[in-house]
Amino acid sequence: MQREIKADNQMKDMLRERNIDSDFVKSWMRSYALFQGIESGDRDIVIEKYASVVFDITDQSNIPDREQVRIMFHDLLSALYGSVPRKWLSATSKLLWCSFPDQIVIYDAFVERALVVLQCIEPSLANSPRIGVSPSIKSESDLGKVVKFYMNYQDMVKTIFSENQEQLTGLRETHREKYPHDIRIVDKLLWMIGNPNQHFH
Repeated sequence: MQREIKADNQMKDMLRERNIDSDFVKSWMRSYALFQGIESGDRDIVIEKYASVVFDITDQSNIPDREQVRIMFHDLLSALYGSVPRKWLSATSKLLWCSFPDQIVIYDAFVERALVVLQCIEPSLANSPRIGVSPSIKSESDLGKVVKFYMNYQDMVKTIFSENQEQLTGLRETHREKYPHDIRIVDKLLWMIGNPNQHFH
């Protein structure tokens, strides 16, 4: 966990300084298993594409609003898909999070599982479109479906985050938690709920 946090911090610093180290980005993506099934040469193509577009895509705002998040997610997803056609849902959210670690929600299948259940019992989530299953991408025309799914997903996570801000602050004080990004703490809690192998103490 500490190693991942250190690598995340390096990614955030690199992007803040607008200086892309392609080898480090590749190592970081590999550590999160974002290259599964992708051959070495294609990985280089993906990194080259990311490095060429990331600053144009993320030059939206220091605190992007929902529409800016949607545009950034769409544009980065399209760029990655254009380099190597595959889903890229998790990778797009993780890469964007490195640019906006307090605003971007990271997609994870375990969190999606948690939302499937919580939407049935949490009144605040009842009016959101049913989370369902993340759509597959068979062609470029399917990218819009993935963007729509992600935006609903991130809306639900942010709703849970907003409703539990007071409890989160209390937990921070009780456990003297120094990790700076609240949205990732909520993300981790949802991940634990959705992970069938997670043990609670």
